[in-house]
Amino acid sequence: MIDALENRLAGRFTFPIFSQLTSAWRHVHGSKWLLLKLYLAMMLCLFLLAASMAILLGYCAPLLLALKNILFQPEYLSQHSAISHALSYVMRALNHLFVRGLLTALFVGHLVFVINVISGDRPPVSSIIDPFSHFWRLFITSALSGFILLGSAFIVAILFLTLPIPLAMIIPPGPTLKLLTSLAYFLGLAIPILIAIYLIVTLHYAPMLAYHHNLHPWRAIVTSYKISCHCWFRLFITLIMGILFSLLLSVTIIGAFWAMPFISLLHGVIYNHLFGEAV
Repeated sequence: MIDALENRLAGRFTFPIFSQLTSAWRHVHGSKWLLLKLYLAMMLCLFLLAASMAILLGYCAPLLLALKNILFQPEYLSQHSAISHALSYVMRALNHLFVRGLLTALFVGHLVFVINVISGDRPPVSSIIDPFSHFWRLFITSALSGFILLGSAFIVAILFLTLPIPLAMIIPPGPTLKLLTSLAYFLGLAIPILIAIYLIVTLHYAPMLAYHHNLHPWRAIVTSYKISCHCWFRLFITLIMGILFSLLLSVTIIGAFWAMPFISLLHGVIYNHLFGEAV
């Protein structure tokens, strides 16, 4: 087990693209109806989570408003609107992170279910809620991944978008300055997008590692990043080809019943190949 981890972290493994795609397709025929039941269960879970959040926020909103009025006098907040806006933004951010944690737990439950199906088991659909018992670990892993992704893209964007300021101090006005300024603005938009795509692919399986292999959130993130970056381009191409193939199948209603299970099984096959014996 340790040797497998060292080999994968060192990049001593192969990642054949078409092998992942064909393996996922082979599993579709015998498991698509079971996975369709899974999707119905996930829709039910999403509905219940949305209803629970609406009820919770309905009850908590007056309490939070009262707490804000206790901590900050209304007259003070009316005179310092920036603080009021900051408090509202913090509350929205916390709500977003909490919802993200719930969706992450549901995604992990879905992926664990798919992996069991690939191994030949027929797990009960109710097993998708098992990862909620590790909600806070998944929440922290998901939140850290999001902060790394958004923070990296934001820092790079700020560096390039503010670059014209020192350029204007060094280079006199003219075509050269305009060209460099336009290039800086373009890179300030393009490079953060590329960084976000890169990190989305490399950190995609971090929550699953945290749950499936009982890893600390930070170690799960580092393991997902180090192993995925060794085959990033092949992994990216595999996911893109899988999505395009699913869209092609979804042209017809009947094809959609194969497309959704195929994408789920492709994620399971990739996870097994990269991390199944890695930790």
